[in-house]
Amino acid sequence: LSYYRKKEELEKIFSSINVKYGISLIKELELDKHLNLSNIDNLIITSSVIGIWAQLGVVDVYDFTNNEKDMIKKINELNNLDVLDNYNLYKYGLYISSVVGEIHNINKKDIACKFNSLSINSINDININANEICMLLNKKPGYFLKEIFNDIERKIVYKELENDKEVLKKYISDKYINNKKWISLNF
Repeated sequence: LSYYRKKEELEKIFSSINVKYGISLIKELELDKHLNLSNIDNLIITSSVIGIWAQLGVVDVYDFTNNEKDMIKKINELNNLDVLDNYNLYKYGLYISSVVGEIHNINKKDIACKFNSLSINSINDININANEICMLLNKKPGYFLKEIFNDIERKIVYKELENDKEVLKKYISDKYINNKKWISLNF
């Protein structure tokens, strides 16, 4: 069978209400070797098929879409981090965080509640834009904007900085205009 066909059949098993039984049959019949599922003994069943694939480590064996590969990569990254950390929740989003939470036996409601309490859910939620920062710094747009946005984004997510335009302007002014070390590196 082609890997496409194998993947298709495995996804039927992984999304079935009898997923545990299907996986036990794969092991019992020793099909895991023929399906390149060497990590199946360590598998924690999740409600997400992509969460199961992420644990199996077969992204280079089976044909996944770019979107699936991206989600698998993010699940595997977050799997080694603290799922309930504010910045990780923000960076990986609710879906990826929930899948990894399942792997770690963390209640989905706890993850959703913490995610919903974040000050921002994307960089677009920050109450200052690139043009306003450039005007404040009296500078043309450049690579320095990424550094500033990363800084304020992290501080807002960790509730160290209020997501208010005037507060952000003051913070940027204090840190980036009045900071001689930063000025010498970036101007």
